[in-house]
Amino acid sequence: MSSPFSTSSLTVAHLQFAQNGIWEQVETVHPNCFADLYQLSHWLDQAARDIAVEALFMNEAEELTGFIGVRTQDLPSDRRTLMWLRLATLIATTEPKSLDELLSQCLGALQLPTALPAAAPTFEMGIFNFWNTAEPLLFKDSPLEELTALMATGTGPAWLKQGHIAPICLEYVWHQPTHIWMSRNVSIQSEERYFVDLEQVKVLLPA
Repeated sequence: MSSPFSTSSLTVAHLQFAQNGIWEQVETVHPNCFADLYQLSHWLDQAARDIAVEALFMNEAEELTGFIGVRTQDLPSDRRTLMWLRLATLIATTEPKSLDELLSQCLGALQLPTALPAAAPTFEMGIFNFWNTAEPLLFKDSPLEELTALMATGTGPAWLKQGHIAPICLEYVWHQPTHIWMSRNVSIQSEERYFVDLEQVKVLLPA
């Protein structure tokens, strides 16, 4: 599978952690910030078993370009906080890394298989950090055809026609053996709202 990211190296802007899939409330870790790691340790001690992390990438204008994410609830309770902290320490740096290296470090820190699943991904589209409160699109066998039809008929979730205050993202998703996703911002901004840019989507989605 080709990478959704056009560059060979990626620099993490920051990490964000969420519990129970609630991305509307995140715990943020900036690169090389001990205070953030200290706060994360306390957050992890109190968090639910179902924890996920996203590593975010930005462009020169500090606009979101994409992110990768991992979610699991299967870590041993006595080592869970240390494992997530190790991931944060490895990933929240300003050192450019390849996508494969970032994924390998994320998954390895959690003692999960370090390669992407062999199966083809499924595709979703939704609103960055509003995944629960703004209805996401879950595509079937022909995602580009499905999206084009929704946009042509003005159907689907409200943000597809009206835009949103946060970026609209396309995700490559795997659920087994580990829940992993890679996401790209596929929106353009107009009058402080984001709208789907179909031309960006066409580059990423299979017909």
